[in-house]
Amino acid sequence: MAQPLGEDHAVSERLHPVVGRIVFALAVLLVLAIASFADGTDRTGLPLTVAVIFVVVATGLGSIVYRIRRRHRDPVRDDASDDSFSRWLDADLVTYSGRLRGSDALLTLLLPLVAVSGGMAAFAVLLHFIAPGAA
Repeated sequence: MAQPLGEDHAVSERLHPVVGRIVFALAVLLVLAIASFADGTDRTGLPLTVAVIFVVVATGLGSIVYRIRRRHRDPVRDDASDDSFSRWLDADLVTYSGRLRGSDALLTLLLPLVAVSGGMAAFAVLLHFIAPGAA
């Protein structure tokens, strides 16, 4: 439940930059896993291209928004980049629906991305070992 905040309890209003790097790495893993399914035929070319473009556009939009925010930040209020990642994990993150602990926010954000990227990579590895000529 909600605990009273002490004066030394940190509160952040944005994600730590490390979180963006993790999301980018998962997107790269997903693109590599999707690309491993290409077999050079027209049947798989278009769907795989669309999937890769979707991941690249989604990651690119997030990167553009991050760069705009970083360029127009308020140096007085926005000192989250000076904090370490472990401090950010222990701090509260203010969201539109209330406060959320940083570690819980990280888990909520990354769980679906890890599931999709890891699952696709696992399928790619299984396909490589089960049917070496198929991929």
